[in-house]
Amino acid sequence: MTLSASPTVETPWWDAYVRLSDHCVTCPTCTAVDQQGTNLRLPCTTARQLSEEHRQAWRT
Repeated sequence: MTLSASPTVETPWWDAYVRLSDHCVTCPTCTAVDQQGTNLRLPCTTARQLSEEHRQAWRT
């Protein structure tokens, strides 16, 4: 399975991954870049929370 394809069965970790991905591609903080266009890796509070939810979902 690749991450670009949805699993055939809904899973908690997949739902959490989609929420995290959807947030991070639209958030101005998460997508901040320097003058050379390199991502600054500045996760916001929401991204940190969603990342933790994703991590915890893998454990269930």
